[in-house]
Amino acid sequence: METNSIVLTFINLINWFSWFVSIVAVAMGLYSGALYLTAKGDPAKIASASRGFLYTIIGIVVSVAAFSIKALVKSFIVTG
Repeated sequence: METNSIVLTFINLINWFSWFVSIVAVAMGLYSGALYLTAKGDPAKIASASRGFLYTIIGIVVSVAAFSIKALVKSFIVTG
């Protein structure tokens, strides 16, 4: 198996992972927003919504990092 094909397979896996994390982060953000809007002052629901927003931000950071890794690998190894 050629090195470029292994690298391209790795890049495709990172791409799928990053898109999956991005979609889940957006869905979690929407869910957390709905939970916060329907909390009606309940501290447990507000805390749960806040944790959801925190996980959303972490998911977005992981997704951006995955896209960055993909771009770096692609620029250094595939074209280099």
